[in-house]
Amino acid sequence: MPVRDDNPGKLLPRRGDVNGCRWELIMPMLLEEQEKAEKSPPGSGTGWDRFGSGVKDVRTGTDPRRGTEFICWKHFGVALMGGPFERQRVAYRTTCPNCGHDAANLCSTDSLIQRCCKNCRLDHERAMNRNAAKRRRRAKGEVTTPLMKACETCGEMFSVKRSTARFCSTKCRVAAHRSKATA
Repeated sequence: MPVRDDNPGKLLPRRGDVNGCRWELIMPMLLEEQEKAEKSPPGSGTGWDRFGSGVKDVRTGTDPRRGTEFICWKHFGVALMGGPFERQRVAYRTTCPNCGHDAANLCSTDSLIQRCCKNCRLDHERAMNRNAAKRRRRAKGEVTTPLMKACETCGEMFSVKRSTARFCSTKCRVAAHRSKATA
C-alpha cells in the first residue's frame, strides 16, 4: 500500500483556484506567481509560451460585513483560443470543521464533507473508494469471506472483519494459544 503524502501536489493552491487549500500556503504562492508574471507576462512569448496565466494586484484585508480575513487578486492571461482574460478572485479564511485547520473559501452548504478542507475531502474520498472496491470484490465473488463465523474456542457466532479470522475476541485467541502451549 502506498504511503500517504500529507501535502501532495494537487492539494497545493493554484492561481485560479484555492478553494479548500491551507490558508498559510496561499499568500506565498500568489506572491511568487505575481513575481513570475512581472518578469515575463503571459502573452509575451511565441508559440505555446504565449498561452498561460499570471497573477497581479495581490492584497489582503478584512471584510467588514463578514468579519473574516480575505486575499484578493487578479488572475489574467491569454486563453488557448487566443483571447485575453482577467478574473477577480477572492478567498476568505475559514476553519475546517473536521480537522480545525484554516482553509480558503470553504462552501457553506449543508453537506459537512463539502465544508472540509482538501485534505479531509481526500481522506473521505479514499475511504469511500476502499468501501466501494470491497463491495465490488464481494459482488464478483473474489472475496469469499462469510459475514458470520463460529469461534474456534467458544463456538459463538461472530462477525468477521477478514477472511482469516478464527476467534471472536482476544480472550478466546489467548485461551486457544495457552491450551496449545500446555498440551
